[in-house]
Amino acid sequence: MDRKIFFFDIDGTLAHKNVIPDDTKVALKKLKKAGHYVFICTGRPYIYAKHYFGQYVDGFICANGRYIVHDDDILLNKPLTKDEIHYFIESFRKFNCGYNFNGVNVGYAYGIEHDKLADMQMDYEKPYFIEDFNEEDIKAHMFDVHFETKEQFKNISEYLKEQVIFNEHYGHNSADATIIGCDKGKAIVELLEILKINKENSYAFGDGKNDIQMLSTVGCGIAMGNASDEVKNYAKKVTDTVENDGIAVEIEKFML
Repeated sequence: MDRKIFFFDIDGTLAHKNVIPDDTKVALKKLKKAGHYVFICTGRPYIYAKHYFGQYVDGFICANGRYIVHDDDILLNKPLTKDEIHYFIESFRKFNCGYNFNGVNVGYAYGIEHDKLADMQMDYEKPYFIEDFNEEDIKAHMFDVHFETKEQFKNISEYLKEQVIFNEHYGHNSADATIIGCDKGKAIVELLEILKINKENSYAFGDGKNDIQMLSTVGCGIAMGNASDEVKNYAKKVTDTVENDGIAVEIEKFML
């Protein structure tokens, strides 16, 4: 049997508010029992993905393609440079945007209202996001931008369009960033080479704009039913929504 590999975005794909549907958990276990690789592929930081979903998978692509871990071995670690961090912070200031930078184990937040940050906060041994920091302290792989109006988001998106693809979090007035040239798709290509898996044996599930490169790269990209039409256009298949066990539905078809 050719060993296959499956990639799963988290929010709106694998889980809703950190919770994986029970049927999806069963489906993931079936894939692993059959000898296939199961990977998270997310914009989230490693500490978050490992904490909530580590028991279900073999490895992680985190920070929208800038950090790869397999069986606790770090295969790719590409943090933002000091110059990149400075440039992006200056861009946020120009448009009066809040922001958070996400590192492996620590995040840095600025200009985000207290209640919103409290809702974002991930409390492990200590809170993930810190607010008391200097620019030089930041060690991170990606960032989110926070805005008050659609016009504000439109302006910063236009300003950074040569450097960044934003994935808007609708209803939250924020968006996560994929740095152009380093995305989920490119990370998958690198991982397939390391694990010696042919592209035709790779599958991916996603729902967001930051999943487009992933869905376009694998042998079979599968969009969730809750994905936008734009995202669905890049997939070979469309399954049901996360609430209706879209992943379990498609994996059952695969296993049969």
